[in-house]
Amino acid sequence: MIINVDRDHIAKTRPHGAMLVTGVKGSGKTSTGVKRAAFLLENYCLDSDDRILFVNNSKSFVEHSSYLLKRVEQEKGKTLMDLIKARQSNIRISSIDEVVYQYYKEHCVSNCLDFEICDEKNYFLDILYEGIDTLMMEYPEVIYLDKKFKQFLLDEIEWIRACGYCDIQQYQNADRIGLQDFDGERPYKLNKNSKSRKAIFELMIYFTESCKSKGKIDYMEANIMAMESVRTGTGEPYTHVIIDDCHEYTKIQLDLIINLYRPKAHSSITFLFEDNTDCSPKSWLGHGRPFTTVGFDMTGRSKTLDMGQTDWCYENRHADLPYNSDCDISYKEITRRENLNEYIMILLEENLTGNDFFAVFENANIKLELYKSGNFIRICRKHE
Repeated sequence: MIINVDRDHIAKTRPHGAMLVTGVKGSGKTSTGVKRAAFLLENYCLDSDDRILFVNNSKSFVEHSSYLLKRVEQEKGKTLMDLIKARQSNIRISSIDEVVYQYYKEHCVSNCLDFEICDEKNYFLDILYEGIDTLMMEYPEVIYLDKKFKQFLLDEIEWIRACGYCDIQQYQNADRIGLQDFDGERPYKLNKNSKSRKAIFELMIYFTESCKSKGKIDYMEANIMAMESVRTGTGEPYTHVIIDDCHEYTKIQLDLIINLYRPKAHSSITFLFEDNTDCSPKSWLGHGRPFTTVGFDMTGRSKTLDMGQTDWCYENRHADLPYNSDCDISYKEITRRENLNEYIMILLEENLTGNDFFAVFENANIKLELYKSGNFIRICRKHE
């Protein structure tokens, strides 16, 4: 991997706790992060228990993680020699979803819980409606406690949990960043210390507990359970942590990763932050919140990358599109292969039309590509 002198200098900065690397899309942040992981592995994994965690956003993880692993492999021959192979257990490259799921399952096992992570919209709507019916008599003056505002209420419940607010006063005092008005379907703002916030918070509690009692939870609740597991001290400690696309993470996800960080005299935690980008309403740092809100003062610890040639082609070709509220991202837990096969068939039947299409399925050993054009279908199997 070839990066310019400035990026190489940042990548090889002596670890001294927290560091922030900012830059616009295509400025080489990920390349710098990978180079830094290689540098830390070679020079600052001094103790037998020193480990590195490189965690990235999950939107394009299947493709992006493969790319990152290849880049680290390239580093092996140039700056690491045989260290990667000798110390392969010392570095972990994971998506945030993979980290969440690992500790969510640990929480379930430790507490003898059995939940299904699902994305059944009607199931969640039914529970939301039950909660509205239960609370609307107590809060008749709260106009948004109404079924016609179902999407706003679901989004607000998810936002509260994404921020990790488990106490009502946290929500009452929070700066509610990201609210928009869509043809009257949601408020411009929610006043602090208001009955509206109190009612919505109680609706959130009803929604969460009711989902658990029925045995099906959503992905955000899995995040919260993962965080509870890590807080007990069962998480794997990492001496060095690199968080790619940190502007996209929720507060609960950032807290989870930071709780895996175990500072030593030679440790480091590096945040790779993209400037001037649209983020999900649930993202924490992406809405201008300071890093002090996650426990780090970045005064004098920030490095800015200018747009250059490094990784430009890759990062612009494969970069995620700006956040789009119409994009439907779902998570579903599949524990058996036959269930996965059945789920994929249902997904195809529900979403594929008679028009032409192109679909790709890929794992470590084979890449399967399906092309449909007119009345013909072409199947391409590529063995690795």
